[in-house]
Amino acid sequence: MKHLIRIYTFVLGIMAICSCQTKELDQAVIDKDAVVTPNQIQQIDTQYIFTEETKDEDFDSLFWTPVDFGVATAPNYTLQADITADDFSDPINLNHTYNLETTFTKGDLNKFLLEKGVEGGSEVEVSFRVEANLHEDITAVHSEPITSKITIYAPLKLAPLYIMGDDQWWNMNHILALHTLDIGEYEVIGTFNNGSHFRFFEEASWEGKQLGYGSFNDVDPLLDAATDADDNFRFTGESGIYFMSVSLRSKTITMQKAVAPELYLVGDQNGWSFDKVTWLGGGKYEITSNFWNGNIFRFFTEEWNWSSKQYNYNFFREGTITGDLSGDTEGDANLRFEGTDGEFKVSVDLYNQSIELK
Repeated sequence: MKHLIRIYTFVLGIMAICSCQTKELDQAVIDKDAVVTPNQIQQIDTQYIFTEETKDEDFDSLFWTPVDFGVATAPNYTLQADITADDFSDPINLNHTYNLETTFTKGDLNKFLLEKGVEGGSEVEVSFRVEANLHEDITAVHSEPITSKITIYAPLKLAPLYIMGDDQWWNMNHILALHTLDIGEYEVIGTFNNGSHFRFFEEASWEGKQLGYGSFNDVDPLLDAATDADDNFRFTGESGIYFMSVSLRSKTITMQKAVAPELYLVGDQNGWSFDKVTWLGGGKYEITSNFWNGNIFRFFTEEWNWSSKQYNYNFFREGTITGDLSGDTEGDANLRFEGTDGEFKVSVDLYNQSIELK
């Protein structure tokens, strides 16, 4: 019995020592009063010129010294940039790392500066700094900024934006593309179900940059943070169709109730009656119809309303036309089928001004 008591006492002693060590470690790591030595970021070139041809090239690597929090730590570093005149009032987070160096592509920084309102072709002074975060209860530490003058370019094609989430079945084949209105400005009509989660992608790929709830300053009351590891949005409104506006410039999102947009196929193939085209979400539509060589047609937005908005050859030729199609540029500017007679699936994307027959 004495032997058992000794063993029990020994175990309790070990537990007490471990508990004290753990407590001391926690207090050391989360010591708000620790003397902190900020890091220093290495200087870079004073001037850069970005072009469309160099957009995929890496910017010069940026290096910095570690932050000394007074204890052994592994802080999470964030490389930030902002227009020098804005003094990091709304900085761009270029990269997150536990290392003491990082880089990014010239195209990424160019895109961020465009979204902040800098015009393509102009020179702007940009400041860089490193933010070190150790714990949510400890104030972030910032390095002294360094500056460089950068001439940015106007992109030949505006950057896309997509929604991926529960309503797209988390399937890239069903990703919802937004309509790009201007640099950093988007809109879309889509279906949102109550409780569904989603986030934005800058490419139709899982490898593309993603934007979650924390990437925006002001979001519509119909949206809330999903509080998950992916920083998703959660739609809290009534299930239905909604119009959404997204601004990466002002980091805002607004939503309002909408109705499904309509589109009608009208032409020789149906005796110039109005065949409703199935709306798939966003600007995408689909219909199956018979066509014969020389068949002409166009699209209308209202049934039996010849004065409603129309989409014809002149509209699609500014985008992409796939299949045996041509058309007229004058008059009604109808599309013309020039292939072999048969049944075809017609896929239309009004956002990208594309049409495909196959």
